[in-house]
Amino acid sequence: MTRHGSRRALKACRFCRQRKMKCDNKQPSCNACNFHGKHCVYDELPKRPRSVTLLRKLVLSRDHRIAVIIVVGKLCITSLTFVISLDYKCGLLKPAAMNGLLQKALFMISLIPRSGSP
Repeated sequence: MTRHGSRRALKACRFCRQRKMKCDNKQPSCNACNFHGKHCVYDELPKRPRSVTLLRKLVLSRDHRIAVIIVVGKLCITSLTFVISLDYKCGLLKPAAMNGLLQKALFMISLIPRSGSP
């Protein structure tokens, strides 16, 4: 219910919807259509509320984005560990520094959820 105690009409006629007017839902013709001399037509209500359908699409979209982030994260960490080991082999990193960086990379890998878990 709204502040004034009235309920929103679940089904407004086409004319009232197009003009964004309050429809009183009188049958066969509402007062607004009578006043403006319009033919009053009521469309069928959708079988499923739009909000449920929209929410379902948003959840699927969110799950997809999370999956992409996980894959990209794994690729970045794999690339990072490769660069660290390459730098070590080329003599650009000392063993202590390499171990610290690899430990950080392994820690980041442990934060990524395994496939199949939420």
